[in-house]
Amino acid sequence: MFILKEQLKGYTVKNDSRDELYYRHHKSVFSLNKEGLDVRKLQDNVSNYSKIFRYQDAYLFNCNGELLMVAVDGTETRLGKELYPAMIQETNIIVTSQAGPEDTLARIDAAGNVRWEVPVSLGNQHLQYKDMLYYIRIDDVYKVRTSIINKMSLDNGEYNVLIDFNDYYRGDLVGVNAPPDTFYELITVDDAAIVAMVNNRRIVSVDVNTGEIRWETDQLTDMNGGVLEYFVSAPIPGGMYNGKRYILQGSVFACLDIQQKKLVQRRFKLSGTHTREIFVFDCRIEGSWLYFAGREGAGALDRIGIFDIEKEAVIWDAVLPVAPGATLRAAPYGSGQHIFANDSNNILYIYERT
Repeated sequence: MFILKEQLKGYTVKNDSRDELYYRHHKSVFSLNKEGLDVRKLQDNVSNYSKIFRYQDAYLFNCNGELLMVAVDGTETRLGKELYPAMIQETNIIVTSQAGPEDTLARIDAAGNVRWEVPVSLGNQHLQYKDMLYYIRIDDVYKVRTSIINKMSLDNGEYNVLIDFNDYYRGDLVGVNAPPDTFYELITVDDAAIVAMVNNRRIVSVDVNTGEIRWETDQLTDMNGGVLEYFVSAPIPGGMYNGKRYILQGSVFACLDIQQKKLVQRRFKLSGTHTREIFVFDCRIEGSWLYFAGREGAGALDRIGIFDIEKEAVIWDAVLPVAPGATLRAAPYGSGQHIFANDSNNILYIYERT
């Protein structure tokens, strides 16, 4: 289905967009078209850079401490120092500013003009839905408010606390090694509710308008409704497909049906052509395919593959020729025509569909 086409040394992948892969090679940053494999150099002499966004037919990223917009013809626009892009909102950019004594979040236009700016520092996860942002907030360098989902209007910057899970689930945390606060991972959000995994033991749906808990489940069931003794845990790899959240983790393929308020294990023990027992540690969704990275049992993280949600099976897998001691950085990036995987030795593997 796919064969190894290229094995390139000295390539470190940063992120991707729908059509392109972004990476650094020999202190330069490039974009690579996922289908035709066309390469475009974005910047030379790069010591550090942020995630890259496509914005108004240009590339937007922080490069060497300055927010930079590079047009497809190579024209550069510099929008300010210590500004880091967080997301695109309509024709504007939401940026984190580290220019002052405290971090702020701001909405700016393509010329760098500020529409609003608020004293908010984003934590390690957030979900953007239409003109709303749901996020973990950092109070200071040492305090991340892990129990609180915050809600912000990206239209005007107004923000408040949606829910503090400490008010409901602090009792989950027992023992001398228990964390001081509840914690969560955001899973998905729509017009009515935001869904999160709380304390690695329950999935909770919260009303986005009132902050009230709509429903929760701490059960993973089999196809017949029988309750299983184990559960899924954060981080939760997978994605949304046809209104349901699919999870591929470890040896489990599961479906979170938000309408039915159920988490159901669809498959247990995953195998492929080259791997008898696949243990998945990360995956990315593209359409009905989950591109995954994993290992054979307790072996090295050197397996990649495709799990088809509709077929509920691994339809392709491969063993990467990684050097001894090397490991995959993350799940591969896929386009249907090519698959891109990056290892800890900065080797980029490109597989092509046959």
